[in-house]
Amino acid sequence: MQRVHLDVTDLVEFLQREESVSGVQRVIARTAPLLLARSGTTAIILDRGRGVFVELTPAETAGLLGDVAPTVVTRPAIAAQASDCLARARTAEPLAIDGESTMVFLGAVWISDALMMAARQAHAQGARMVYLLYDLTPVKETGHTAAVNRLFERYLSLVIDTASCVPAISVSSREDFVAYCQAGGHQAPEGVATGLPCGILPSDFELEDPPWPRPYALFVGTVESRKNHLLALSAWRELIDRHGADAVPDLVCIGRLGWHSSDFIDEYVRTAGLDGKVSLLSTSVSDGDLARFMAHASFTVYPSRYEGWGLPVSESLAFGKLPIVARNSSLPEAGLDFAEYFVTGDVTSFVKAI
Repeated sequence: MQRVHLDVTDLVEFLQREESVSGVQRVIARTAPLLLARSGTTAIILDRGRGVFVELTPAETAGLLGDVAPTVVTRPAIAAQASDCLARARTAEPLAIDGESTMVFLGAVWISDALMMAARQAHAQGARMVYLLYDLTPVKETGHTAAVNRLFERYLSLVIDTASCVPAISVSSREDFVAYCQAGGHQAPEGVATGLPCGILPSDFELEDPPWPRPYALFVGTVESRKNHLLALSAWRELIDRHGADAVPDLVCIGRLGWHSSDFIDEYVRTAGLDGKVSLLSTSVSDGDLARFMAHASFTVYPSRYEGWGLPVSESLAFGKLPIVARNSSLPEAGLDFAEYFVTGDVTSFVKAI
């Protein structure tokens, strides 16, 4: 009988560090409980020191993955449990892997050489390998560091060499992957487009209290060049010049600082956030606060140049808020006919859409 092992190393390590989870970890938190409900499926993590996978106990699975809302919302409350889980893994019995094993990787395998090496070893032991593909950002966009680009190239090599199946989160990402394989003379492993569940939903939170004193538009996303915060700043400058500051809602940007964000940060600081009309909240925004920001926004914006899906777009719709979105890559899949689109990188088109 085929045994299915679901790797959740990525999520557990984020929870242990009490880090604000990104889109990838939100996907794991939402998707893992659905897959674990299938008979014969277990959750596993990597013991980095030994390079072996270890199965989570039923108590660890229930505490870290059994209920999505606590997993995503109350990170400090489960950090100790995540730490205990990782500590136990250092001496636990390694997972038995053979030709009856299927290894499913939902997380960011590319950020860890140790995880990629362990995946190759599992393949060598006969396991069937399944990788959920998010996007090809490092090869489609120059938005990452050279070190990340090299790791991602190794990840794509791992996937091509070992995968039995490569589902992708969007049609766009799947097509990008197939094109990448063909360009390198490889046959792309089989796979379909899955779509994504929202990372946060209005039903998970108390939403009554407004988080901001004035009307505002919301921009959720890591502050990096690909997300195009600089374009949003330019659009707000033009809106203020055209209509006056009092007639334009604030722009609230929520996201951690990421790669190549200095152009936006420099301009943001130089203009004092367009004299207070643009604000950046890069730390200490809980999921509950994020949900309230989403619930009380006038609308949302997402000017990113390339995405594998675009969780802030579909989440905006889940909260009943109109997203204004650049038309490229997977973003029309996330927004469908319910979003307002503009020409990618074109400030005039962006302002017109707003």
